[in-house]
Parts: sequence; structure tokens; C-alpha cells
Amino acid sequence: MEFEDLKKIWDTQNSEQVYAIDEKTLHQRVIQKNINSKRTAHINETAIIVIGFIVSLFMLGLSVIDDSTVYLSQAVIFLGITFYAMFDRKRRREIAGYSGGSIIEELEQAIRTNDYEIRRQKTMVWWFFAPTLAAMLFNLFKTSGIFSWAVIILMLVTGILGLFVQHKSIKPLLTKKQDLGSLRKLLLNPLS
Repeated sequence: MEFEDLKKIWDTQNSEQVYAIDEKTLHQRVIQKNINSKRTAHINETAIIVIGFIVSLFMLGLSVIDDSTVYLSQAVIFLGITFYAMFDRKRRREIAGYSGGSIIEELEQAIRTNDYEIRRQKTMVWWFFAPTLAAMLFNLFKTSGIFSWAVIILMLVTGILGLFVQHKSIKPLLTKKQDLGSLRKLLLNPLS
């Protein structure tokens, strides 16, 4: 074969698309990632709302039984957490927005939901565990003797567990953020 013939074959191959993206499969993958992001956020929000509500009812019951303002203040703190979580859920849905059904819109919605969940996890220690520690501190003032040390130890354990949970819950979200970012880069710049 002559050089010119080889050059024609080479030019013909280079002008054709070397690979093709299965758009339907990719779209399904993006939709599934969006659903997973929403599910994770929904589970976290529901857990915080349910826990806050149950603990506030428990503390309210204790305040009635013990006739104590300490338990009543704790009930108010946890009820506040519950209402904040409900407000936060509404805000997350507004920030995530609605997708029109295209691959890019679904992906962008999944990224916004995941980013919001990362921000929430980073601040959860402050708006969930800090009030819990404050409620325990109220109990500390009510008690005396050896029980006070038990409350202090419980406060420290709760704080440490809060930081541990925060670290463990952020790690998979950051991995998901990298995956979503790579997918966005692939969709916006398929040849790079």
C-alpha cells in the first residue's frame, strides 16, 4: 500500500467518532444519582425531625412528672431543633430546585442537593449536638455529687460522638461530590 492510501484510511478513521456515549444509560445513571442524593437528604432530615420531636416529648413528659423548668427548657430546645430541621428541609428543596428532565439539569440538581447535604453535615454539630450539650448542662446545674460527673462525662462523650458522626457522614458525601463533578466534566467536555 502506498503512503497516500494509508493517509486516506487514517483520515477517514479520524473523522469518525471513535467512541459513542450511550445517552439513555447515562441519563438513567444521572437520574439514579439524583434520586440517591435526594434520598440521603430525606433520610437525614426525617431522622433529625423524628429524634428532635420524640426527645422534646420525652422532656416535656419529664417536666410534667418532675415539675421542673430544666426539663421544660430542654423540651423547648429540642422542639426548636425539630422546627429548624423542618425549615431546613423546605430550604433544601428550594435550593435544589426542579429539573426539566435533561441529563445536565438532573446532574446539576444532584450536585446542589449533595452540596447542601455536605454543608448541613458540617454545621450539624453546632445546631444539633450543641443544643444537646446545652440541655445536658442544664441537668448538671440541677444535680449534685457523683451524678454531676456522670453528666459531664456524658456531655464529653456526646460531643466526641457528634464529631465522629460528622466525619463519617461527610466522607461519602465528598466522594459522591467528586463522582458528580467528574460526570459533569465528562458531559460538558466529552473530548477532554
